[in-house]
Amino acid sequence: MAYILLEPQGDCKGILVLKHLEVDYFSKLPESYIDVIAGAYYIAVYFGYYSKLQCDIPWSDFYIADNNVLDIEYSSRPILRLNGFSFIDTSDFSVDSSFIDSRDGFVFIGSSQVRKNTMHLLNALSDPRFIYNPPQVVIINLVTRNVEGRLYTYFVRKKLKSLHDRVRGALTYLEVGPHQDKLPKYVLGSIFSRSRCLICISSAEGAARVVAEAALGGLRVISYGGMKGGTNNYLMDGRDIVLDHLDGLPNAILAVMDESSYKCEVTPNWRSYDQESSRTKMAAFLVSHGFISNSDLESLQSLKLYNAFSGHQNKLPPMLSSESSDEVLGYRKMLRFYTHLTGIKPDSHVEMISWIKDSLLVVRRPYVAFKGAVKVILAVFFKR
Repeated sequence: MAYILLEPQGDCKGILVLKHLEVDYFSKLPESYIDVIAGAYYIAVYFGYYSKLQCDIPWSDFYIADNNVLDIEYSSRPILRLNGFSFIDTSDFSVDSSFIDSRDGFVFIGSSQVRKNTMHLLNALSDPRFIYNPPQVVIINLVTRNVEGRLYTYFVRKKLKSLHDRVRGALTYLEVGPHQDKLPKYVLGSIFSRSRCLICISSAEGAARVVAEAALGGLRVISYGGMKGGTNNYLMDGRDIVLDHLDGLPNAILAVMDESSYKCEVTPNWRSYDQESSRTKMAAFLVSHGFISNSDLESLQSLKLYNAFSGHQNKLPPMLSSESSDEVLGYRKMLRFYTHLTGIKPDSHVEMISWIKDSLLVVRRPYVAFKGAVKVILAVFFKR
């Protein structure tokens, strides 16, 4: 990610946006290196996932976090209340009336992480009431390459096989492996156009983009009220269903199935997701807090901000960012990013310390894998 919102111009600072995952690596740069960057840029931190802080990040100038995403006890920093899904080009979304009569299905999209609660959905589909009236459900499982993802997927497959034949026959399960390309947009568009409801019941998110895209595509949303983060911020009473407890999911699915008529329309809250509306809100925030002047507004207006803060634009060279995103995850990579920004080569002893720190991260992998396995076992066998 490490997104340059505005380049420095003469005596005017630029704006650099770091993602919350990059904060630890940036903080470990020598203080003098951070001072050089802070002399050229205002530094913002974007929180793409629910985060809890006790106090401000010392070198930050402001935060980008939607309501309920950043829980901070003591702060003097201004917060721009936007999220990664706030910059969608809503002109790409429309409701295809030719599919309204066939919109009778549900869709669930999530990575193979415990927090996505895929097993809770499959447990809900085991309800005996669905044997003679099974819902049409599409489940898209994005398998991660770590131990948690692979082990959780194993139990998901096992649970799928245990479902009643009628329920399983009405279910479409798509699995996208870690080394495969993502599903093309037209495939997701086709699935959305034939569905009337998205199920998003994660325990925590930042603000799930799929909820925004579903709402813009005319789908209702079944969500979970205990979900930490900003996903539920723009759901609507009377249109969407927010569960108090996940045990209520079968009843929610039945309620949507039993609707005699389905009104398919783009969410009235579409401006909360719209790129131009969000750009206007961001510009007003930056001007009011003195981070930019009115003369910078033209540069801001020309930026394509879709996915910019979510780390999926891959604008940085591969030697700086991770393979799957633009996130600068690693101590040596953050040093290279420092050089990329300033043109200054780091001291050799700093490079050596960074290499040692990266090596220690490799040593921690078995511990991280063990933690992931324990998390899956607790979720599957103890429903925790």
